[in-house]
Amino acid sequence: MAVLLLLFVASVFLIKCYIEQRPAGPSDYYPAPGGPWFCIKRFIYLKLFPYFPQKNESYRALLGRGIRETPDDPSGFARVLEEPQKLADSPYAIDSVYFTAFTEDGKSFIITRVARRAEGRCAVWLFMRLDGVGDFEHQEHPNTIMPCEGDSSWSAGGLTVMRLEPYKTWRISFDGPLRKGPFRCSVSEDIGEIVHVKFTMNWTNSTDVFDFAHDLHPNLIADVLAMGPLSMEFLSALRKANEEHDRYEQWGNLQANVSIQSDPEHRMSMSGIRSHSYGVRNWEDFHRYVMFLIHFENGASVHLNIISLKMHNRHSIVGYVFFPDGKQAGIEWSDAHLSTLAEDRIINYNYEIHFTAGGQTFNVTATLDPKSSPIIHNPSFNNSRTPNAGITLECIASFRMGNGTRGRGLVEFFYEYNNAATSGHCLHCS
Repeated sequence: MAVLLLLFVASVFLIKCYIEQRPAGPSDYYPAPGGPWFCIKRFIYLKLFPYFPQKNESYRALLGRGIRETPDDPSGFARVLEEPQKLADSPYAIDSVYFTAFTEDGKSFIITRVARRAEGRCAVWLFMRLDGVGDFEHQEHPNTIMPCEGDSSWSAGGLTVMRLEPYKTWRISFDGPLRKGPFRCSVSEDIGEIVHVKFTMNWTNSTDVFDFAHDLHPNLIADVLAMGPLSMEFLSALRKANEEHDRYEQWGNLQANVSIQSDPEHRMSMSGIRSHSYGVRNWEDFHRYVMFLIHFENGASVHLNIISLKMHNRHSIVGYVFFPDGKQAGIEWSDAHLSTLAEDRIINYNYEIHFTAGGQTFNVTATLDPKSSPIIHNPSFNNSRTPNAGITLECIASFRMGNGTRGRGLVEFFYEYNNAATSGHCLHCS
């Protein structure tokens, strides 16, 4: 009787898998969840998830062990993780801090990044729009590599990012020339004018930390594992990628004081995200990704990223939601698929995404600003190949939930560098 019951349950389970399987996307490059074997593997991985090995030195792991900074322990985890990290012994070592923030009306924004890399080099991103004044970018853009201004600080190209109080306050400062005018597509474009800009921006947290090593929802991890082959090579590659890189994020408020030439000082209040990632990152490993960063007027914040790597994990989703009450939840499911998100490198004005988190379903529409799509060339750090491994577009956007709640943010598109597809072309939102 027990055997018959087990067979009946298994049959129902398989039928359910067939009924609920999702069809593959238009592109054969990406795997799609669905089918009985996917369903069975996903079920097994979810049951095994509590026994997966966890990182011991990430934010959440150290917090769980009660290791924190105190007057008696100034080298506690809060201080150590929030300071520039020791670079890994790799040509692709990275230690990056990134800030993006927007005014409530979306008419002004700032995008900054300093990523320490090997051999005393830093990757710098600096884009800014001041309402009624104009658009500004670092004069070296779309190239990003510059000499670091110090071996153990986030400082290069006149831009400095400094931690004041762990997980609470940071300062971003710049003093130097920026290009005013349309954002450039290539260094050969002689557009805009060079002006002297000086600013100081103080960031203060409004949320807790989201730790990508510990806080992702098990459903998304099980999806990635179930879509891959049952092989030690695949599992080992995923484990290696997980061990080599760490990332955590917070959302907060940014108060900015900006001076352009001899003009009166401009003051802005903005909301946005800060991210700290470190370990190893080789842009040549990436095929594509599309990342949504959104802050809504009700206080909710969203990070949704759809990623494709070349050698393994060809399609995965990661992300989270911070709710207005400060609670956080990893995204459990989303119908976002790279095959429907500018796979042909033609970025549309409008997109719609759906996802669930914390027991709630979100229906979000994005309207991209075609005049605001700063472009970045991602370096390869491999001198024997092309100097560029990829191209990133920061498409500024407005968002709206199904209930009408409005938001501001950006949609970030990354494409692997393809000389035939990108040489001489500017991938603006169109």
